Amino acid sequence: MRKRDKIEFIILGALALASLLFIIFRGSSKIHYRLPAQPEIAAEEITRITASGESGSLELIKDGDAWIIVSLDRAIDNEKMDRLLNLIAESAPVDLISERSSGAEYGFTRENVLVLTVTQGDKIVRNWTLGNLSESGGYTYFRIGGSGAVYTTRGDLRSILTAEPVSLRDRKILSFDRDSVAYIQYSGDGKTVKVTKQEGIDNPVWTDGSGREYDDSQMTNLLYRYFALKCDSYASVPEAGGETARVEFGGMDNVLMIYGKEGNRYLCGSSQSPDLFYLNEYMINSLLKIFNPQEAM
Repeated sequence: MRKRDKIEFIILGALALASLLFIIFRGSSKIHYRLPAQPEIAAEEITRITASGESGSLELIKDGDAWIIVSLDRAIDNEKMDRLLNLIAESAPVDLISERSSGAEYGFTRENVLVLTVTQGDKIVRNWTLGNLSESGGYTYFRIGGSGAVYTTRGDLRSILTAEPVSLRDRKILSFDRDSVAYIQYSGDGKTVKVTKQEGIDNPVWTDGSGREYDDSQMTNLLYRYFALKCDSYASVPEAGGETARVEFGGMDNVLMIYGKEGNRYLCGSSQSPDLFYLNEYMINSLLKIFNPQEAM
C-alpha cells in the first residue's frame, strides 16, 4: 500500500469514528457534570428549621415529640410538619439548571428569595437559598450557600415555609380515648345532665339520673365527632364572657366550654387548649340536640 493510500485510509478511519461517536451522542443533550453532595438527613434527627425572607421569617424548633412555631409559642400541625420534614430529609440536587445566572428568571430576587437553614443538633445540614417552584410545581429552584449555581430539588419547599404562622397551628383542641369514656355530662341553661354508659346485652346502655335512656348509636356518633376534635379557627379575643354550656367527656381533662354564638359559629374553649377558638354550629348542635333540644337550631 502506497504511503498516500495509508494516509487516506487513516483519515477515512478517523472520520468514520467521528461519525459513529456523533451518531451515538447526538440524541443526548445532557451536559455531564457532578452534582454537589449534601449531608444525609434523617427526619427524626432534625431539631430546628428556619426560613427567612424579605416578607418575614419562620422558625420551628423540636420540643420533645412536638414542633413549636417560635413566634407563636404554639405547636404546628402534625401533618404539615411531617410533610415538611419528609421533603427536607429527601432534599438533594436533582439537576443543574445554570452554573452562572442572575437567577431572576428562577425567582432569586431580593423580595422573593427564602433562606432555608436546617439543623441537626449543633450541625447545619442544609443552607439553601430557595427561588421559585418550577412551572410543573414538582421542583424547587435553589442555590447552595453563597454559590451562584442554580439547581432543582424535588417537591415544593416553599408553600409551608411561606405560610402565615397562624395557619400552620395544630388545630386539635380536644383528644381522648372514646372507648374509655364512661359518662358524658352536659351543663347549661341552669341544668346538669350526666349520662352514664353501662354494659348491655348487645350494646351499651346510656342512661341519666332520671332513668331516661339515650340511643347508643347517637352517643357513639357524638363521641366519634369529638374524640379528636379540631377547631375551625382560633379566636383573636383574649377572653370570653360567661359560659353558656359545658360538656365533660369522662373527666375534667376532657371538657368543652361553649361561650356564645357568633353568626354560624360558636366561640368555645377547652381544658386542653390555652386559646379560645371557633366551632361551626353543626358541631355544637349535635350536642344540643341530645342534651338541650330547644337550644339547637
